[in-house]
Amino acid sequence: MRPLGVVGKAQTSIRFDEVVRLGSYEATCEHMIDQVFRNSGGQRKTRNLLSKVLEKAGVEVDRGVLQDAMMYMDLRHLIVHNSSLIHEAFEQSYGSPLVRKQVVS
Repeated sequence: MRPLGVVGKAQTSIRFDEVVRLGSYEATCEHMIDQVFRNSGGQRKTRNLLSKVLEKAGVEVDRGVLQDAMMYMDLRHLIVHNSSLIHEAFEQSYGSPLVRKQVVS
């Protein structure tokens, strides 16, 4: 975990009692990173937010890995907010995740 890469330029602070309440270094780092995500300048689209965080953290991710990650994040969004129903925009972007494509050799 490299929390300083994400929170290093944040213009906020954490109180001593919050650190104690969180109980561990890992929980404190997670809390700080969550705060940066919540206060990220109104980024609405997950893709834009993720790109911004990766850029600020100096992290490079393979384009294919990033595309797969976005599909899973979008799929999670559909499960949570759309009664697990896949809509047309998802299928246009990713195809149907429930249909295995067979490779013919």
